[in-house]
Amino acid sequence: MNHSPQASEKTAALRQAPPQRRQGPRKRRHLLAALTGCLALGGAMLAAAVPAHADDGGNPVSLEAATLSGHGAEVQVRFSYRCDEGRSGGVGIVLSQAASSGPDVVGGAGTGQHPCTGETETVTLTLPAGGGRFTSGEAAAAVSLFTSAPGTPDTIEQFSSTLCLEHGPGR
Repeated sequence: MNHSPQASEKTAALRQAPPQRRQGPRKRRHLLAALTGCLALGGAMLAAAVPAHADDGGNPVSLEAATLSGHGAEVQVRFSYRCDEGRSGGVGIVLSQAASSGPDVVGGAGTGQHPCTGETETVTLTLPAGGGRFTSGEAAAAVSLFTSAPGTPDTIEQFSSTLCLEHGPGR
């Protein structure tokens, strides 16, 4: 056994360090909810400060379909959006679905920023399920459209919707 002064100091330091605990599903869910709330509040403040157009019943993004795949391990969400030519835009979507037991299933993804053409763009995003599997039925969707251009303020438009998740062909 090593009884050197350096080894004793390391042992003493380890004893003084507080034990690290893993976060359980409930704590992670609360942290995710808090983070989502903070992002939504910040986005709402930006959107209120810099209004941008929205041309689909007031929503800048039109959610068209949500198809389950991989036995619910992921969902393909097809949507359309439009942003002014000369700007760049990106869309982020987070789905949340109540589970019959255990924590809610949550998944999200984004397109990244792309040049806007001024025309309607149709995109399909794959959202992996976190903490479980999505099932057919309703899921809550939080959607954000981010746009920017050199020399102008960035904008964020956000809205919530309900999607019906369905199994694709050949289930």
